[in-house]
Amino acid sequence: NGMIEYRMFTRLRNTGATIPLALVPEENIYAILNSDVMINDPSNVRIDWRQLTPFKGEYVACADIFNNTEENKGKLFRAADPYFFWDRADFFTFVHRILGVKNASLSAIVKENGKYVFARTSDLHTWETGREVPDDFPRDGGFARLPGDNASWPLLLVGGINGPTYYDLKYLNTAWRSSDGLTWEKIASTQPPFPEGMAGASLVEYGGTLYLIGGRNEAGQPSKSIVCSSDGGVSWQPAGKAMELPAEYKARAYASVFVTPDNTFLIFSGIADFQPVNPPCLLEIWEGRIGGW
Repeated sequence: NGMIEYRMFTRLRNTGATIPLALVPEENIYAILNSDVMINDPSNVRIDWRQLTPFKGEYVACADIFNNTEENKGKLFRAADPYFFWDRADFFTFVHRILGVKNASLSAIVKENGKYVFARTSDLHTWETGREVPDDFPRDGGFARLPGDNASWPLLLVGGINGPTYYDLKYLNTAWRSSDGLTWEKIASTQPPFPEGMAGASLVEYGGTLYLIGGRNEAGQPSKSIVCSSDGGVSWQPAGKAMELPAEYKARAYASVFVTPDNTFLIFSGIADFQPVNPPCLLEIWEGRIGGW
């Protein structure tokens, strides 16, 4: 009678793209992978993937400002197929971070007059800007994101990082939401989702409940804890023993999760060993069956 939820970051191959996609943070690529999954034999898992592009049928990416070329820094790109060439969508706006899609508009942080401000666009050219991004907002990524495609749910960002460089980052334990992609509010709670700052956690909604799993703290230690919220992220509680991950499951961050129509949770990859350079991804898939097998 327990539930298990996870999320998946998808790394796109670089095969002649206009920008080197290896240098694009995962949360800065807005494309959703959905799947039809048929499991006949645990030793022979067949996954038929179909790609959904929720933003007007296109993939949207923003080049990483930390380690990309000066020409591409902060530029927004679009592609009908992520494995072929990307074209610039906006030559003039400095896009710092993609936050998600809400009400048919792309939500982002842009740099304007030397300040970082919230913004949104419905055509990838014309931007409407809002207030300046506060200091405790996960401006530099690493957040767990609940996409706002479902009209009944806001965009939701949990945890994440802030900092002028990758070597001077502050890990956050806050939660933020937006109903329109432009105005953001920090969710007031006496009990934050994490007891300490955390990045790379996974966030999923299932059956009206939010589930948040894993992540890594500022010391580089990964987690396998699961917390849940039944009030939209205002309050969080441990998921309980019914959802505990097995002892052999390695604590990890940046894992990928998908929930199938038959209530099976699939956990893809993740990072357990945070080495200074090129930490290895786990080459494994875990299954979790709601209500047991």
